[in-house]
Amino acid sequence: MKCVITADLIKPICRKMDAALSNLLVFDITGIESYVAENNPKFAQVKARQAKAYAKTDLAFDPIAGKIDFIPEFAANNPSVKQQYTIGHFCNAQKAAVIANG
Repeated sequence: MKCVITADLIKPICRKMDAALSNLLVFDITGIESYVAENNPKFAQVKARQAKAYAKTDLAFDPIAGKIDFIPEFAANNPSVKQQYTIGHFCNAQKAAVIANG
């Protein structure tokens, strides 16, 4: 069942709460964290081990900073799920926009 709330229902409620704020339009960009293998902590551990193994062959390579090079920019299963900084941490998420009354 799909829940659809229209502006005709919400606008009067917002006006009763605060008439000045109901005229504001708030636009926010966020990310919806997806259930992909790249968000699993074990995935990061494997990439850290790969970076350490590579550092043994290339002595100029920093494995801690270089772990980022081993992490893909987007999820293997879904290219629209990209690595980004969302809600205080790095994760693979889909970009989303939220529009609401003030």
